[in-house]
Amino acid sequence: MKLIKNFAWMTASRLGAALIQALSFLLVARQAGPAEFGVLAAFMGTVIVLQAVVDLGIPTFITKTRAGDREDRQVLRALRLYSRVGLILGMLLCVTGTVFAVVYGQSWWWLLPLAVAGWLERQSDVRLTVALADGDVWKNSLNLMVRRTATLLLLLIGMNLQMDAAIAFGAASALASVLSVLLSRRFVVLPELAERTSWRNSQKIIKDSKAYWANSLGAQLRNLDVLLVGLVATPVAAGHFGAVARAIGPLRMVTASLATVLLPVAVRKNGNRKELMIPLAAVLGAMFVVYVLLLIFARDIVLLLLGPEYAPATLALQLVVGGLIFASVTSVLTPLLQARGSQVSVGRLSILFSVMSLGGVALGGSYGGVSGAGLGLSITYLLHCLALSGVFFFSRDRNLEVRNV
Repeated sequence: MKLIKNFAWMTASRLGAALIQALSFLLVARQAGPAEFGVLAAFMGTVIVLQAVVDLGIPTFITKTRAGDREDRQVLRALRLYSRVGLILGMLLCVTGTVFAVVYGQSWWWLLPLAVAGWLERQSDVRLTVALADGDVWKNSLNLMVRRTATLLLLLIGMNLQMDAAIAFGAASALASVLSVLLSRRFVVLPELAERTSWRNSQKIIKDSKAYWANSLGAQLRNLDVLLVGLVATPVAAGHFGAVARAIGPLRMVTASLATVLLPVAVRKNGNRKELMIPLAAVLGAMFVVYVLLLIFARDIVLLLLGPEYAPATLALQLVVGGLIFASVTSVLTPLLQARGSQVSVGRLSILFSVMSLGGVALGGSYGGVSGAGLGLSITYLLHCLALSGVFFFSRDRNLEVRNV
């Protein structure tokens, strides 16, 4: 089945890329220490949220539109619209990075390289949604692997030159993102739009993307968790929680990869449940085994990879990994429901539970530090999974209703 092939490509590349990125984070965390790494992790989480805020749901709109009709010129118009929207993102990230640096007592330019990297990476990823919709998953995979590998190699060079860990990581990320943009333009060659895109057409694209934007924003709001822990607890607690949040990246990447390749397939199959259930169940079952093993060996993993400074993060890691069992199911249900026309419900629930998760992290962090924050996050993972399961099993397929009219 093509779903399995694309999933294998996407998972292998994303998991490999996530492991490489996790190694980069571990190097920075060990050299910088919990307090400085907490600031860095908080800013990176903010970057992800701002990316979701500014993209307006256009990337998912492009994927679904292109998967339904390769000749639909709305895809080209949406890409042109995003290229302009992306300029706003770039400026916003630079301003935010400057504010972060000044507030936390660093040089004003300390986080600017990471801000530039966040802008360019998003430009590359949005263009590659076309390749994803066409089934050319290897292009996305190769681009991501090249970007993460280049970042790690450049980081090692910078650290060998005795550069500050955060500055070395930011510079490495920025240079690697330039390479990523160049590759994306080589991989996705599209005809130029001769006509100008009218404001009315842009409004239509934004309107059609709104439901996807709500889900994307809701999913990414959780990345403000490290920032919240730092506000309600201490910078050191934020560093511990940030290490946990970055360490689970490879785990989230597997189900995120499945969700990414699942949307265009589900669109073509009109959300057919039965044909997709067996491969989905197999993947989720395998992930469950991995999560259980991580729960058992969490303390050894923390001490081995991060060192004794991060030992207080052990219980938080166990709690969050337990919650990931439910988050994995949520990641799979989301594209299935979007393909069935339930994107509005998905988006609303995503925002609701993201806000709840931030509240849980803040409340737990204020009373229980890093462990309390982990517990608050895990509880909202469970509740979100239950809510989406209810929609999946008890709601009607809106696409079928439209076709029957």
